[in-house]
Amino acid sequence: MSHNLYWPVYQNLEKEFLSICDIIHVDDAQLDVYSMKIAELLIRTVVEIESLAKNLYFSNGGSKPDDKDLYFDTDCMALLVDIWGIDKKVVLVSSPNIFLTEETNLILTPLHKSNKRGSSSADWCKAYQAVKHNRVKELKRGNLNHFLRALAALYILNLYFKDDKVNFITPGKDQFQDFSFGSQIFSVLKPNNISSFSTNGTYPKGADFEKHVYVAIPDNAKYQEVVDLLNEKNNIVQQTLINELQIGISNGEISPDQDSISKFLTERRRSISNDVFRRSASVIGQKTMNMSYTAELNKNQAFFSTPPTK
Repeated sequence: MSHNLYWPVYQNLEKEFLSICDIIHVDDAQLDVYSMKIAELLIRTVVEIESLAKNLYFSNGGSKPDDKDLYFDTDCMALLVDIWGIDKKVVLVSSPNIFLTEETNLILTPLHKSNKRGSSSADWCKAYQAVKHNRVKELKRGNLNHFLRALAALYILNLYFKDDKVNFITPGKDQFQDFSFGSQIFSVLKPNNISSFSTNGTYPKGADFEKHVYVAIPDNAKYQEVVDLLNEKNNIVQQTLINELQIGISNGEISPDQDSISKFLTERRRSISNDVFRRSASVIGQKTMNMSYTAELNKNQAFFSTPPTK
């Protein structure tokens, strides 16, 4: 995408919100503050959401004609929910100039129900429709609460449109600290699917995978080195276990019945595994700490369920 027309507009809307913070002490109690100006900003924000959602729809396989029957919610957002689970992505309010304390106001899932219409849609979307069609009667719905959540929704869509990737090494040293990606108000969850490995070759998802806008993608060659090493050690554990079992049965120390065998395998596996992996801990640790990662958008990439190509 050669020209990003959306990000500068988003940044201007952020500045408008922060300018309000210079006048109003924005805390939990103040989110119901409304005005014609805030209602106008809400409308401008959702217009951007509609435009950006349509752009992402067509660039990601949307096939309906671009006419009056193409809807940003039940068509465009529905596609993004289907392919990316974008309705579950979490945004954190992290600006030092916004004094929120309640978790529901600090941790947002702004695109939840963004693919619905009418009374089932997101609250900021219902507020937008209300103030757009009847500004005088519905002015109270043009408030900071709805503006903030609409802005957070636009932030997520902008991140997916920009599709930035960030390289970082050794996550334990916190070399990748800025998760705002240029926002002065919001940030996203730190990728938590790092420093763990799946011996079947798939990439680990980490806890609350669906909430993360960004996930950590390890260098495939280095990742495979660690996986191969872990599999090698697991094979040693398994073979040692089998050898001990056979010897134990042959000399009469282990009864050949199923219960005795199961008990032996359970008791000895942990001990053998601890011994094998303790002797390899420094090598495995060094390879893990030197792993390089790329923070990429969480698009439910296939290699989280299918091993990547070697």
